[in-house]
Amino acid sequence: MRAVPNDMAARRHELLLDLVSTVSELGRDHGLRADVADQLGHELADRLAERWGGQNFMFPSDYHFRLARRDREILDAWRGGATTHALAAKYGMAERSIRRLMRRAAARAAV
Repeated sequence: MRAVPNDMAARRHELLLDLVSTVSELGRDHGLRADVADQLGHELADRLAERWGGQNFMFPSDYHFRLARRDREILDAWRGGATTHALAAKYGMAERSIRRLMRRAAARAAV
């Protein structure tokens, strides 16, 4: 039987490195010193590897979750007095799409 190159170890390593850099960046964005933010990133990666190591799972891209969050932000801003023109410009959408979003939200609320 031929040995199949397994890049899974490299992908796990890449995932953990991305986790470290993401947490470190978020920590710095929230005012942590760079060394503390980096330590937090590394410790979180270590703990997740210890707790979840050996498990197989998939991260969903969850486009619909992000879209729903954006829609809630738009609706909240509109209810707060923002105009459809301003919302369209802010979110890179057509005013018609903003109005359609509001109609869908109203229909969901009526159910």
